Amino acid sequence: MEFIKEVRNAVDKNKLVGRERELISLGPILETKSDYSLTIVTGEAGVGKTTLLQVFADLASNSGRFEPFWMDCRNMEFSVEGLTDLLGRFFLQKGDLKTICAKIAMLPSKPLLFFDAFEHIGQKGQTALEVLSSLVSPYLPVIIAGRQTPIPENVNVVLLPLKPFGSKLTVDFLLKNSIPVELTVEVYTVTQGNPLLLNLFSWYYLNRQSEQALYTFNEGQTEFIYQVVAEVADTQLLPLIEATSLVSSFSKELLETMLGSRINQELFLSLSELSFIATSPNSFWMHELVAKAFAITLKKDAPEKYLSYKKAAFQYYSNKAKQSKKWQAQELRLKRMYLCENELARSIMFAQMHLESFSGVFPTSVEDIAQIPEIWLAWVQSTALLPQNSGEAIEKGVKDTERLMKLDPDFFRVIKDDMGKLKGYHTTFPACKETIDYLLQSPAMAEYFEQLPTKELKKIQQQSPKDSKIHVIRHVVIPDPADMETRSIILQDIAKSMRNGIHYITSIPQDVYQILVDGLGFRQIKGIYDYTFPEPIPLVELDFQTEDIDLWLERISLGSALPQWITILSRMSPKGWVEAVKDALEQLDQPKQLAQNPFSSLAAALSGGESSYLTKGLGEVLVDVLSDFTQRLLSNNNDQRTKGPTDMMLGEILIHTYFKRVGSREQVAEYLGLPTTTYYRYLHRAQDRIGELLRQEAEKMLVQRKQ
Repeated sequence: MEFIKEVRNAVDKNKLVGRERELISLGPILETKSDYSLTIVTGEAGVGKTTLLQVFADLASNSGRFEPFWMDCRNMEFSVEGLTDLLGRFFLQKGDLKTICAKIAMLPSKPLLFFDAFEHIGQKGQTALEVLSSLVSPYLPVIIAGRQTPIPENVNVVLLPLKPFGSKLTVDFLLKNSIPVELTVEVYTVTQGNPLLLNLFSWYYLNRQSEQALYTFNEGQTEFIYQVVAEVADTQLLPLIEATSLVSSFSKELLETMLGSRINQELFLSLSELSFIATSPNSFWMHELVAKAFAITLKKDAPEKYLSYKKAAFQYYSNKAKQSKKWQAQELRLKRMYLCENELARSIMFAQMHLESFSGVFPTSVEDIAQIPEIWLAWVQSTALLPQNSGEAIEKGVKDTERLMKLDPDFFRVIKDDMGKLKGYHTTFPACKETIDYLLQSPAMAEYFEQLPTKELKKIQQQSPKDSKIHVIRHVVIPDPADMETRSIILQDIAKSMRNGIHYITSIPQDVYQILVDGLGFRQIKGIYDYTFPEPIPLVELDFQTEDIDLWLERISLGSALPQWITILSRMSPKGWVEAVKDALEQLDQPKQLAQNPFSSLAAALSGGESSYLTKGLGEVLVDVLSDFTQRLLSNNNDQRTKGPTDMMLGEILIHTYFKRVGSREQVAEYLGLPTTTYYRYLHRAQDRIGELLRQEAEKMLVQRKQ
């Protein structure tokens, strides 16, 4: 009864409407002394997971037996070693994780471990649950908050799902926040009981005494959140909210760096006290829904400001990491990765944190050597690097590859799949006495080395392979141009050696491997070209002895290295592809929204590139492309399929549903003389079909394109 009384006091103090039952259900944690069950609080964004746990943390702290210990999964990479180091360092204990937890459990006030935003742990989620269950929760209570997570069968879990408020709880919440009773039904309709949206509406109404928020919400959730927060925030507070939306967590020092000016302490406190700002003893972070709304709007409406904030934060974390101890530097690098929009750069950053354990690329084996000429030919065909009928050029290329293998197979660094089959390779070798004769037979390399001062060339010739700081990238071979994973692994391998001050030279074609040339920041050497290729390729170089690798990481993390449509093609699942097509068809009369569709950049490429949408806009170009593909279906009168609707029928359905808009779905079915159920089945097939055609065209363009 005493605990229930404390819960009710805490609920009243924090205006925590509708979560009394959930708080009471957490009570047994405070009465248990060992062998705890993992407690997992789940729910959609904005449902109040973190708020609930913060109130419970206060209750646990007031009991005198527990000390809340928060871990933000946005800024941690879960591993047994990392958690052992963190707990051992903080509580001054030594041993393995189980031993440390057993020792900590004997403290007068034992830690209550909170893992917030658990979904950010990603693929390691199930492993993390197993580790916490077997090594930690026998001694210490663990509470996890996150989205719905698959739970392994052998893990002892108490699951606490949080749902949005029902209509009665919504009314109670709004009345407690002084919202007129006559507005409560409509507010419930537009917010669907989401606690965060209810909080934002209440804040908006109390500050503006306005019902405009209800109308704003009808424009969409993101627009609602942005408009409400932006309108209530004053001119001083708004830039802080914008900057905060781009980082995983924030401090006054970080925001001052991003804004380029000092922040009044009172203004910072005003920011940190907002209802959509979450706090733990050591940090602040903005709620995911609010951060997303501001980040999307800022990137769309003020891209230069958006980029400047990100660059400043990126450099802040880089500088801080250099000045910090190992465990602090690790956390700062993870925060820096949070800023990264380029998946390849993100992978490289992750590799930089784990150089000792990185093993994605291997030296060549005897079996690998046998596959290399075959994979080289596949690469040539997929990239259209050499003319289709250029047998002489291909023969020279194969011989060159075989000659390099004979020189030293270890120059080949290969990437394999789980079955041991090659997915790609790159040749990176030192420019030293052992290789100088080979290099002097290459049109581009020979000219480069011949132009070096005599003393420098002799010095290179005298160096042993291990001592040379000048390396040559002769081939980067990826048979599948859309294989982003293999690209990433190669870049990680190259970046790893760059940390050791390697100076790279390469004649990799700029239009074929744009990531390596633009992303890595290679500089063209004027006047020197490689004539091995149909069109002469300029020689380029990169020397990280004179440039900070973190600046390079910043460049490629904030800019796209490949056209967006290529990323879409390689990463979007067939189901996601069809869903994006369906969304586009539903928005044909909304070009502004349609311009944000993932396929807008693909439509521009299909329509002839940048010139096609400068006058029309991306949304209108996508309308034209979808119309064109629908016309292709309509004109396909040679359909030989014996089952299901013909392409012509599917085209008719698309035309009258989306382009001519006969009326409601039922009216279209009646117009076409189809039973309603048949019409809906055919409509889904039509969406699938136009998606198939769009994907086929994109894949054809990818093969034909000289990257």
